Amino acid sequence: MESSKTSCSAGGRDQRHIHLALAAWGFSSWILFNGLWGQLPLFIRTLPEGNKLGVLILAAEQLAYIFPLLFMYKKRRFNNSRRSQEMDIWIVLLSGLAVSLLLSRYWHAQAVIDKHLHSIGLLSLAFLTGAVCSSTGVVFTPYLATLPKSYTSAHTAGAGLSGLAVALLTLAADAGSLHPRLSIERYFNVLSLVFLGSCCAFYYVRTHINMEEMYEAIGHASSSSPSPSISSPRPTAAAATAAAAQENGEGGGGGGGDYGSLCDTQHHGHNDDQPLIARVVVDDDRVAAAAATGRATGESSRTKESYAAVFTLQCLLSALAYGMVPSILPLACSGYRDPSRTLMLSTVGFMCADPLGKLATSFLPTGRIFGLGLFTMAVAGWLLYCAVRSPKPPLSELPFGGWVVIVANSVFSFAFSFTSISIFFDRRRKLEKEGEEEEATKAAAAVSGAGARDGREVGEGGEKRGGEGAYEWFAWSAFMIQTGAFLGTAVSLVVVLMLS
Repeated sequence: MESSKTSCSAGGRDQRHIHLALAAWGFSSWILFNGLWGQLPLFIRTLPEGNKLGVLILAAEQLAYIFPLLFMYKKRRFNNSRRSQEMDIWIVLLSGLAVSLLLSRYWHAQAVIDKHLHSIGLLSLAFLTGAVCSSTGVVFTPYLATLPKSYTSAHTAGAGLSGLAVALLTLAADAGSLHPRLSIERYFNVLSLVFLGSCCAFYYVRTHINMEEMYEAIGHASSSSPSPSISSPRPTAAAATAAAAQENGEGGGGGGGDYGSLCDTQHHGHNDDQPLIARVVVDDDRVAAAAATGRATGESSRTKESYAAVFTLQCLLSALAYGMVPSILPLACSGYRDPSRTLMLSTVGFMCADPLGKLATSFLPTGRIFGLGLFTMAVAGWLLYCAVRSPKPPLSELPFGGWVVIVANSVFSFAFSFTSISIFFDRRRKLEKEGEEEEATKAAAAVSGAGARDGREVGEGGEKRGGEGAYEWFAWSAFMIQTGAFLGTAVSLVVVLMLS
């Protein structure tokens, strides 16, 4: 009896240590990307490009998105075993460590091109930063998809906290001051320590998780519960890649009520093998109503017609959040008193508001996605107006006029994050509704005399189409998010060069 209690307490400690290690590993996902933007006020004040540096850094990072495509090609073309996944993770983590060390030493490297000095060191390392950070989702997610759901949640929590950690580090370093408390070299040395800690954390995870024992435990729990067993199909690499693209573009977020999160399903024990969208069970009254009115076909067609509007909204919001607003922010702040501090506080506000927007989806209504999108675009329009009016933006004559930009950028970040998660909750509601309609179609076919066999074929075909449709929607959504980011960066590059 005593030995069993001791083993249980030891197992609990091991679980806590694994969760902490997963969170520490998740810290590495976007911390280098956020770190570059945290030091932007010092870069602008030090390097020859000045206010154009924001859009140039963003363009360099966007060009690096070819690296996730290379990882995806490797997974499809060559062996995608667990050993191969671990090797890819080590490549990303060690590359991040190397880039952070190089940034601390060569961020100021310059070269003369066409009789003008250019920040070759920073822009080249910004490209490598984009390569590392954009690859984390594609590389980490397939590995995490083989772990229990609580492990994945711990990793996601660590990734979500990385932006807040960089914001606090930027405030502590006082990057907007003429005499910062932490130099750029030391700042990136701190980020190097974070990557070193992430490497150690991943090593701990891979050496303390026994996959065979875990699967046996999951299978034992499944045999005594109605949830699917370990033998049921796991998400494919393509599905995990699509989910990773969504995470890169939009981040994670929790939801409340009946719509907890996109991947939220019933959880029994350690079973994380539930499908992305759980199968919906409907009662006889709803089946009869659907069969009598033929609502299923009409609602499904109207849902498909709304795809274009939702994808367009995602593309526009991504163009603003990942392209135009970060690019014009230095210009928007340049007309106020102490522009470096205004830019620093605007960047910190953006980083802090992003996780708050995701958290707010837990208790605020998320249904009016187009109204939320219009509000987000209106706030972005105000920031663009401040940039166009530079060097005399609104309220620039007031001592605290810069807070107009700081608050607006924070509100934009909150609204964008909240709207992005709301779009996925809205899609989940539609998928659940389509699941009910497939059940109704199956029941209607059986009732109308098609027979049990035909009804079963309809149901199985509908379930297959529903699953394919869900993953197809997520893949197209990720594509539109990235397309918007590219378009926003291209337009911003032209606008900033003209305004400068």
